Amino acid sequence: MATPESVPDTREVVAVIGGGPAGLAAAATLKPLGLDVRVLEKSNSVGSRWRGHYDRLHLHTTRGMSALPGLSIPKEYGRWVSRDDFASYQEAYANHHGIPLELGTTVERIDRVADHWRVTTSKGVIDARYVVVGAGFNNTSYLPTWPGRESFAGTFLHSKDYKTGATFAGKKVLVVGTGNSGAEIATDLGEHGAQVWWSFRTPPTILPRATLGIATQGFGVMLRPMSPKIVDAIMAGFGKITIGSLAKYGLPKATRGGYTAALRDHVIPVLDVGLVRQIREGHVTPVPTISAFHGAEVELADGQRITPDVVVACTGFRTALEPMIGHLGVLDEDGIPTVSGGDVHPNAPNMHFLGYTNAISGNLREIASHAKKLAKTIAGELRTRT
Repeated sequence: MATPESVPDTREVVAVIGGGPAGLAAAATLKPLGLDVRVLEKSNSVGSRWRGHYDRLHLHTTRGMSALPGLSIPKEYGRWVSRDDFASYQEAYANHHGIPLELGTTVERIDRVADHWRVTTSKGVIDARYVVVGAGFNNTSYLPTWPGRESFAGTFLHSKDYKTGATFAGKKVLVVGTGNSGAEIATDLGEHGAQVWWSFRTPPTILPRATLGIATQGFGVMLRPMSPKIVDAIMAGFGKITIGSLAKYGLPKATRGGYTAALRDHVIPVLDVGLVRQIREGHVTPVPTISAFHGAEVELADGQRITPDVVVACTGFRTALEPMIGHLGVLDEDGIPTVSGGDVHPNAPNMHFLGYTNAISGNLREIASHAKKLAKTIAGELRTRT
């Protein structure tokens, strides 16, 4: 391996971290620039993370607005693409673009050395002029610190280990978390005959996935350029008309605007795929957040105690980027990069980030757009050196 002094100024390697949608989109848009693209993926196959999700998962964004640059998602996959079909699409995408994948390669740390980046991996060191970090949000599961959780007498699992509600038919299940995963898992459990409590800390904004055949994502695309205050009001009014009040079922109206929550907390509105019906039919009961565990009982914030057989924690994930790049000063307090797409942090020249924005217009659409901006930025940088 070359020493820092022997690395030539004309070196044009780009190390892409992650072989999911963001990493693949980055590689596909950068390859035509003549760069030596190396995609470093810690798993042993493309799309493996998607295949590990729960069985009923479908994209909440439409097929047409979820494709990555340079290859459409097949029409036979339907409007709302399933988990397995999207995993297959990623495999086809990598093959279509001839993306060079270095599977089973974990990136451990990235350091600035002279005029380039030194990427330390589980299989050796790579020197690269450019780095694109696209490993995604869902790297490490997150669990809040609940008093007494270790004493819980029932079954406890994180959403990453949940597969199907059929496993819990007839059981009493507490689902914790009001993101789209928590909402869909609560729905899945209710439809399979479980008695479900759906625990919320902050009441979410709930919108239909589509209205009169029009995907809510389309409205998100149109509204995104507007101010959060205006969009929050529009979302609230739209939800009132299409979903209505769920207060009598135990779910107060949202206390924060849907767009504001997306911008500040990286939490997008819940797109309903059956949850509201399950709530109204009594299969899913909204309850306050957990206060503590007491053996077989779970105490809620309002003081009531319930006795679930199962607790499913849909409490999200962390990027786990700190060991890799935490020392560079490019992450916020939640471990999320503070710049994205074509933008570059002043602490990290020629380092880009892709896939770390939760946009109301759809994350996959955002990845595709930012990948093109990223390629344009790097193409411009290349021209200045020729």
